[in-house]
Amino acid sequence: MPAPSSKSFTLTLGNSTRLSFTIDDVPEPPFLSFAKDLESLPPIWSDMSPLWEPSKAPFSIRGHPIALVHWRELYHCKPRQWNGLKERWHECKMIAEHWLGTTPALFWAEFTNPKGERLSYTAILSELQRRSKEQNTKAAEAAHAPYGSNFSDQFTYVKHGKTHVLSQPSAIAKQFRNME
Repeated sequence: MPAPSSKSFTLTLGNSTRLSFTIDDVPEPPFLSFAKDLESLPPIWSDMSPLWEPSKAPFSIRGHPIALVHWRELYHCKPRQWNGLKERWHECKMIAEHWLGTTPALFWAEFTNPKGERLSYTAILSELQRRSKEQNTKAAEAAHAPYGSNFSDQFTYVKHGKTHVLSQPSAIAKQFRNME
């Protein structure tokens, strides 16, 4: 059996390049903070975005700059690092995707207080999380209507060989959206 570090993984980059790498190629995750410079997140989030700036990527693997969007897949080969990263990664994802779905002017218009001050990273994140929770709750409620008594047959997952009915609004909403 080959040594763990020689096992090869493949990551598909935004330009469709299939990057093969080993655990040894994956660096320790750099500490990134966008609290004081939120606008530095979108250019490094996605290599599919028109805002992508490869020269600003936190690191490269085998000469290929790695966008943050790929970190979930990349760091799964290093579970301890991923466990330490995943909460911050999901926070970045929420903010970056909202930013990339609008324009900078509209983003800041949405996240500026009545005094004309831009909201902090934490305040923006809290508001986006609140909205997401609200949307998931509405979608979960909507999922019950068309399925009625069949809901518990349609919205399930299997854990340790046992079938369970979904109860978390976010999980129900995700499955409902995938069924539509």
